[in-house]
This record gives sequence, structure tokens and C-alpha cells, in this order.
Amino acid sequence: MIINPQYLISNEIITFPETIDIDKHTQQNGIDIDCVTLTELTGTLNISEKHKESVTSAPVSLNDDVWHLKKGSVYEFNSSFEVSVPSNMGGSVIGRSTFNRAGILIRSSWFDSGFKGTLGGTIYCSNDCMLTKGTRIGQFIMHEAASAKLYDGQYQGKKS
Repeated sequence: MIINPQYLISNEIITFPETIDIDKHTQQNGIDIDCVTLTELTGTLNISEKHKESVTSAPVSLNDDVWHLKKGSVYEFNSSFEVSVPSNMGGSVIGRSTFNRAGILIRSSWFDSGFKGTLGGTIYCSNDCMLTKGTRIGQFIMHEAASAKLYDGQYQGKKS
């Protein structure tokens, strides 16, 4: 079951800066999140059960508050929204339909029960994109979950 976004706001499960007009961000089943930081991901992921060497991440330059995202590139973004996922919930970010229809895919991994931190995700560009800082790019949706345990991983409390 999808959790009502008004419940997430009123119970401060999701928080945001005072400058955000939350009514503009509240949708039928989720909450639109913005993009306030952006890095380009490049290189090779080298991973096994014993070793993890991640790809490189480099900040993307802003030109008059606009990022130029290049076709074929992959980016990681963070929003200005924070989440504190209760033990009976989990969530993810999906892209807004405007981006999807333009061949720009936005998604995240699962935000496990117990996760606390910044909401963010990944942008996959099949086309060039001019993205203004602060634009609503994805929707955070929370679901009911019967968790086996709470998240206690390396990203706990950190920027995603």
C-alpha cells in the first residue's frame, strides 16, 4: 500500500526547507522532490562480496543556475528533502512524467526501513537536458513494509 503524502508531511517523516511550497510538491500518491546538487558518474564499478571500488563522481558546473546534462551520461543528484523512514515503511524515487517522455530516466534504489538522510537518486540521459537548479525532477513514494531489520549501512545520516 502506498502511504498518503499528507501523512508523511504531518508526521515529519519527510522534511524540507521553509522556502519550499509543499502544496506545489504534494501529489496524489507521493511528494515531488527537487534537484539541488548534481554530480556526473564515470568510470568502472569494481565490486565483489569482499571488495567495492566505486565509480568516480565529479560536480557538474552551473551556468546561471542551469546544468547541461549530456546525452549518454549518468548523474547522481541530491534534493533538499530529508527522510526518516519508519520501521514499517520503505520508499523510492521515480521520475516525473515530463522527464520520462523526453527520454530522461530518474530513479533511486530502495530507501530501507530505518534509513535517515537526504533523498536523491540517479539521472540517465538518453537526450541532452538543460536542468535548472531547484527543479522538481522526481517523486518520492513510500510503501508499507514488514521489515526484517532496520537499515544501518554506510549511507545512514549522510547525503545520498
